[in-house]
Amino acid sequence: MLRTISMIHQLRILKTHKTKRDLFYEQKNLFGEQRNLDSCINQICCWLGMDPTSGYLFQLSSGHGLVIGQLKIYRSTGMVDCSLKAALIDDFSDANLFTTSQCILVVEKDATFQKLIGEGFLKLFPSTLLVTGRGYPDIATRILLNKLSNLQLFGLLDCDPHGIEIAMTYKYGNCSKTFGVENQTLSHFEWIGLSRCELPKFVISAVQFLPLQKSELAKVEKLCQRTAILGNTALLEELIRMRQCGNKLELEAVSGIAPGSMCQYLLRTKLSKYAVVKKK
Repeated sequence: MLRTISMIHQLRILKTHKTKRDLFYEQKNLFGEQRNLDSCINQICCWLGMDPTSGYLFQLSSGHGLVIGQLKIYRSTGMVDCSLKAALIDDFSDANLFTTSQCILVVEKDATFQKLIGEGFLKLFPSTLLVTGRGYPDIATRILLNKLSNLQLFGLLDCDPHGIEIAMTYKYGNCSKTFGVENQTLSHFEWIGLSRCELPKFVISAVQFLPLQKSELAKVEKLCQRTAILGNTALLEELIRMRQCGNKLELEAVSGIAPGSMCQYLLRTKLSKYAVVKKK
């Protein structure tokens, strides 16, 4: 703890920033694991009443999420135009954002993100930003979404325990909240699937359904308990159906039905308010 305080003090004297990962590798023999340093930092920030994600003490590690659409990000180093190509979501906590978009769609995986772009998502939904956390969302991705909290936020994730857990991470944060990170919850996040209830309208081969492993069934049980406590009936019912069926399904199963199926059959209904109306 004293060594951590000393390192933070040194950063403030030099008026510089480092990532937590940088600090860990400087004292790897002392801390052993990253989580030991993180625990010390969180405790110190709690004592000082400071948010460890604010950028005052630490530079956030580069995020792994991506964003594309009508969004311009202004920083001291220049401007990033996300309408030209997908941009890596970095630490945008001090950036100024300008967008004409009306909503955001978050997808779970890079494969889904790229598939939607290839299917013409941006032309069909020009007023929608497309974001992927490429798995479990990092702090940088959640900071960006919080800065755009005036836009409606939807999440389309796999029909499996991990998809539900990721949806809950966006909406409620992690189970064990770090001091300051609770500010990165997204209460307006709306889960729009993939739900087991809508599967009958798609022609999906039985081989696409994979059995839930023992560890996944255990995760379903834990998530059931958490959703019940939080009062999220929609996700709880989805988890119960998943447990009863004993299998899971990835979004790729829908995208493989026909060319453009994810945009045309799955999202056109869910995001109809934001879709371009075809001229007759």
